[in-house]
Amino acid sequence: MSEEAPYGLRVVQKIFGIVLLAIGILTTYNTYTNMSAAQLGAGFFVVMGIALIVLGFILIVARLSTAKV
Repeated sequence: MSEEAPYGLRVVQKIFGIVLLAIGILTTYNTYTNMSAAQLGAGFFVVMGIALIVLGFILIVARLSTAKV
């Protein structure tokens, strides 16, 4: 069985997800629009930006619960 996590923890999780999502969007956009500045690392930064977007989205959508042992 599991019970709901404290309200404050859920809010912090959602806020952290929004921050990661914003950082991922900004990183991907800036790298994609100016690939010549990043040169060989452009692909790496685009992939890391997309990974941050996915992680942020998962944190926003996920439900947090605590397991009783």
